[in-house]
Amino acid sequence: MIHRLPKRSCGSATWLLEMATEFPEVEFYGIDISPIFPREIKPPNTHFSIVDVVQGLPFPDDYFSFAQQRMFMPALRTSEWPSVMADIFRVVKPGGWIQLLEADPNIHNVPEEKMDFWNKFLEYRASVNEDHSTFRRLAKHLKRAGFQSVQRRYMSVPVGWNGPIGDLMRDVYLGYLLAYMPRSAAGMGLTEAEFERLTREYISCCTEVEAYLNFHVLTGQKPEVEEANARA
Repeated sequence: MIHRLPKRSCGSATWLLEMATEFPEVEFYGIDISPIFPREIKPPNTHFSIVDVVQGLPFPDDYFSFAQQRMFMPALRTSEWPSVMADIFRVVKPGGWIQLLEADPNIHNVPEEKMDFWNKFLEYRASVNEDHSTFRRLAKHLKRAGFQSVQRRYMSVPVGWNGPIGDLMRDVYLGYLLAYMPRSAAGMGLTEAEFERLTREYISCCTEVEAYLNFHVLTGQKPEVEEANARA
């Protein structure tokens, strides 16, 4: 059997390339709205496409054994999640699985008096219809789409402390915030220089107080054909 795995919002596709190298018998499909994935030097079992998932996935029904989507909260409006989850359900084979990974944007362990910049950032993003609380409703979205055996767990990741993982999380988090700078600074009443300064001060504070983020991982299974027919 040929197993196919789509990775949505694949970005530069580092994870996908690592998995494709480790599991050459699996066909890996990466999709993203931006063409920042590799186009030439890549394993032969990888395939990349530019896709706007809101417009639908360009794959046939019951095509993939496993689907993964991560860090998608900034990409979708609240109203778009049900249709996007339904389309993933469509392309996953009966008996296949989905995995979602999203971060709780609320940094833990930071003193309230140091949260002003972060709170203003979240308020502004909410004002432009970006919902950073979707991670709380992921299980509901999966169940409504038709997935069963839905499970949730979370992992706490240090920001800037506790060794290499904390250092990586600090760099990722800093890059995440700075990527928002061109489309958020003015709306928050800041210059880009002010936005960058406040961002770096906030990240430094996270390191000093040993702050951490919680990453939520959810899995669900598409029912086998017999189960689906029995419920119909």
